[in-house]
Amino acid sequence: MSDFSKKVSLPWLILILVTAVALAALIYYGPKKEVKNYTIIINGSSDNNIEFQYGVWPQLGDVDFFNNVLEKFIEQKMDFIMADLDQMKLKVFKQGEIIKEVPIGAKGREGSWWETPVGLYKIEAKHKKAYSNFAGVYMPYSLVFEGNFLIHGWPYYPSGKPVSSTYSGGCIRLFDEDAKEIYNLAEVGMPVLVFKKAFEVENSTYQYKIPELSAQAYLAADLKNNFIFLEKSRNQILPIASITKLITSLVVLDYTNLEHYARVPQEAIIFTSIPRLKAGQKIPIYELLALLLAESSNEAGNTLAAFLGSEKTINLMNNQAKSIGMTNSHFVDPNGVSLENVSTPLDLYQLAKYLYFNRSFILKMTKGIFDNDYYGQPSYNLKNLNLFADDPSFVGGKMGLTSGSGETMLAIFELSIGNSQKRPVVFVVLNSKDVYTDIVKMVEFVKNHYQFENE
Repeated sequence: MSDFSKKVSLPWLILILVTAVALAALIYYGPKKEVKNYTIIINGSSDNNIEFQYGVWPQLGDVDFFNNVLEKFIEQKMDFIMADLDQMKLKVFKQGEIIKEVPIGAKGREGSWWETPVGLYKIEAKHKKAYSNFAGVYMPYSLVFEGNFLIHGWPYYPSGKPVSSTYSGGCIRLFDEDAKEIYNLAEVGMPVLVFKKAFEVENSTYQYKIPELSAQAYLAADLKNNFIFLEKSRNQILPIASITKLITSLVVLDYTNLEHYARVPQEAIIFTSIPRLKAGQKIPIYELLALLLAESSNEAGNTLAAFLGSEKTINLMNNQAKSIGMTNSHFVDPNGVSLENVSTPLDLYQLAKYLYFNRSFILKMTKGIFDNDYYGQPSYNLKNLNLFADDPSFVGGKMGLTSGSGETMLAIFELSIGNSQKRPVVFVVLNSKDVYTDIVKMVEFVKNHYQFENE
């Protein structure tokens, strides 16, 4: 008989075995933590209810709209996380009450491709220690809430050395002790409300007179106060050609790392304005994005879609558009080749506002300005095919042309109107016979026929 059996009697052995079985049964059959799944409804205009879609939500940059949403969350006694990127504070609410508030240590740099996106998200996964292949660092107490974006503690290299306080890959970074507490309070499925003031609707007005234009539909509007200078058929659904590539670029920014390499598939080699790529070639995502936005490369668009998965890319494009507020837009390919890639002047205004206030990195690339601090100039000697790229007042945009769509363009300018400081004004032109002339007429009209007034 062993020493153990000498010390423990048979009745005690039976009791231990019964207890172990009972505990195992409790663990296996006991109640499991339920993943939260919220349907979030708020009151919209004219008493119409709005169901929130998870994803980017640029309206949350409007202080009044954000406060209305926050009030509804609290009234409904919801459990959620709020990250205020202006105040650099993160709060956890339970049953509509704040139970924890911590400082945010770092966020994505504004104007970069890793700028932390404003919107309504949810905790998709929790990892006590996640590893970033892109940055080569460990991230303690990580909460995944949108594609490449996480809430996490202070990242550190495999050597144990913490990263610099000036570096951020776009995630919401907390100090370790705070991150641990937030991690323990968070639940998968819990909504995450990310806020940063983008603009405030101003009380201002203009007077106007309409020029003659060749376009079937158009719109010119101030991105800060929503004033519409010119419009025709603002809700008409029309093919938009290569303007589509702006939506493709948004998806690339949210779901890839620009330093990764993509292999050019054989099927990506199609007709494009300036052939650059070869089948089997490996090329950085950043270079493909530059080709897509500056030279309007259809080959680059196909390669990016293949890298993410073609069907997935199209689904993400349509979801992205819906999140931005483009309710009458639809996409079937990444380049705008098909006439089924459609939108309206008013939807494209929503896209322009989102790009200007939240994703200026894309606009810079359409103008031929590249982030030299991180990537340098693209290896190709790019020929920028976007009209107005050399105009100092041009902020960015995209033009397109197919036989079915006519000439199209979304162009943002910063204009001095009267004696005002420069104002961001977007010009959307669809199915034009001469898009350059139409936009020149619209720009001159706005500059010469309006006087900006603060009320």
